[in-house]
Amino acid sequence: MRILISILFIFMASFSFAEEPAVKADKKPEVSKPKEKADIKKDVKDAIGKIRWTKGKVTATLPDKDERKLKRRSDIFKLDTIASGPKGSAQVNFSDDSVLSLQPNTEMKIEDYKFDKKSPKKDTYVASIAKGGFRTITGQIAKRNPKGYKTKTPTTTIGVRGTKYGTVIKPDGSAKIMASEGVLTVNLPPSTKFPEGQIVQVDAEKAPNGINVSDDGVVTPMSDAEVSAFEAELSELAPIESGNPDEPSTVGDESETTSDSTTESTTDETSAESSETESSETESSETDSTESTESTESTESTESTETESTGDESSEVDSGGGVYQGESDEITFCS
Repeated sequence: MRILISILFIFMASFSFAEEPAVKADKKPEVSKPKEKADIKKDVKDAIGKIRWTKGKVTATLPDKDERKLKRRSDIFKLDTIASGPKGSAQVNFSDDSVLSLQPNTEMKIEDYKFDKKSPKKDTYVASIAKGGFRTITGQIAKRNPKGYKTKTPTTTIGVRGTKYGTVIKPDGSAKIMASEGVLTVNLPPSTKFPEGQIVQVDAEKAPNGINVSDDGVVTPMSDAEVSAFEAELSELAPIESGNPDEPSTVGDESETTSDSTTESTTDETSAESSETESSETESSETDSTESTESTESTESTESTETESTGDESSEVDSGGGVYQGESDEITFCS
């Protein structure tokens, strides 16, 4: 009897030990750490904009990812840090129809971006510039939810109301800020003179429409000469081109190739048309030899008149100046 009880006790003990690991095995999968990585991937899975054109070296880098070289039609993502080299510049077209043009030696991060046509109150655009300069035309986010739009510089935070504006950060940390349309709200941090901080409005319709901000937060208005010089600087270093990224660019590095191939194609077509015309004229001349003198004089007179007319029209078109200079509102920097 004692032997049977002992065997039963051993059997029950071994059964309980066998069950214990199964319970532990069930608890192991409850780990929450990978969830954070999944959220980061979700943030950057969808492109928020595309490159319209690039010049020189321009790159984008996501957190914990390799640097990507940018070119026309490259995707831009939330959390991207976009950097242009000493001879680099680029234009980004965002999904809300806003446009951002970066000048050389610029570093700018897209810290947050949300644009949902059905949820205007959730619209968000937050960018920060560490160095360099940019020129921008704001889009739907700034119109639908101005409070959700911010651009940070080392010394200020810029808010907008339907604006076109430009900013340059100097090596000493000072900044130049200028509005060409709408109103900018420039928030400055607390200083000795303004312990509670300072808010400065820059209105494109009122002089001065540009300000200088020193590295310690002191604001001074730009003179007319400074405004003109700043306009010229940004127009040259950060041009804005209309159109979408799928269209050929006349500004970026691809423009020369595109232009050359188009010229060659046009030349070939013109040459072919010319040959056909000459052939047609020869046949007509042989067939209608009787009406030689009067017909020829009439034709020459007509062609001469048409040529003169065409020449005048061509002169009027060409006299308008270079490409994208004053063609439309969207690329005029100063009002």
